[in-house]
Amino acid sequence: MVYSIIVPVFNRRKYIRRCLDSIMKQSFQNFELIIVDDGSDDGTAKICDEYGQKYTNIRVHHQKNGGVSKARNTGLEMAIGKYALFVDSDDYLPVNYLLHLFSAYEKYGTEFCYCTSFKVHTVNGVKYYQYRKGMGYSVVKKNDYIKLMDKGLFNSVVNKTYEMSTIKKYKIKFPEHIGLGEDLIFNLRYLDKKWGFEFLILNSDFYIVWAKNEKESLERGWHDNFFEMQVILLEEKIKYLKKWLEEGKIFLKRNDENVFSRWHYICIYECVEYYVSHIKDIYVVQLIGKLLKLMSSSVYSRYVQIYRGNRWVILQILHKILGYRLREKLKMQK
Repeated sequence: MVYSIIVPVFNRRKYIRRCLDSIMKQSFQNFELIIVDDGSDDGTAKICDEYGQKYTNIRVHHQKNGGVSKARNTGLEMAIGKYALFVDSDDYLPVNYLLHLFSAYEKYGTEFCYCTSFKVHTVNGVKYYQYRKGMGYSVVKKNDYIKLMDKGLFNSVVNKTYEMSTIKKYKIKFPEHIGLGEDLIFNLRYLDKKWGFEFLILNSDFYIVWAKNEKESLERGWHDNFFEMQVILLEEKIKYLKKWLEEGKIFLKRNDENVFSRWHYICIYECVEYYVSHIKDIYVVQLIGKLLKLMSSSVYSRYVQIYRGNRWVILQILHKILGYRLREKLKMQK
């Protein structure tokens, strides 16, 4: 068995057939499909069982709702394929996705970490994300790791391939105690144990369609502890980067020397942007309280004191975000 495709499912009755059909119609058929129903109560579980009864290479597991990380961990425990792939229940694959991926492995071997491009469906249409345009394959050396991190390539697991031997040997799992950023932590844990540290990215037609519904997406909902979760992710990134630098796994290029400062700034910026984008979900007084808490945090003080940032950088960020939103609103009115 080459691939174990793991699909965690929770109340996705409107999308699950499209997802499963896209997998079962793949031109490359050497795979098993593991569907982990995480306590659905909208009819999704019945649809999953229907597919499990129809196809011999589908296994369906039902469990009490415990979150996407727990569901994926269950899938990993069940997997018997050489490689693991994750597909979310509202996403879908082009018909030759697995074939292109397998062909790349046949041609380039197993020393690389394999990633693919993806299309993003939004309310305004379709965006096509590629690492490098006009190239079928992109080989990325370890000294370009920071560039990949800054592009957000490790924030998701749905467009990557993982060696099950590495996962099982080191018992790599998704963290079940946090509600956001679990993909990034899993990727950091996996890369820490992967003996190779170079990446092969499949561009062009090698993509997964990341078809999130903005109103239903978990990532876009309100999380009162959003800042605390972002701090956890920042500290994890810094911890592993320092470890890999000491081990000689990766090297910093000249323009990456300020990476720690940049990551602190990005953490602050993303938190401010998140609070502003959810102004309808919280009162202005709560927004001010969140911003003041951010300013009194160690993340903020480290950026201001250690990295010689502007003490009032939060006001500059607010001005930038609000200015951008105002310009976008004026464009829409024209």
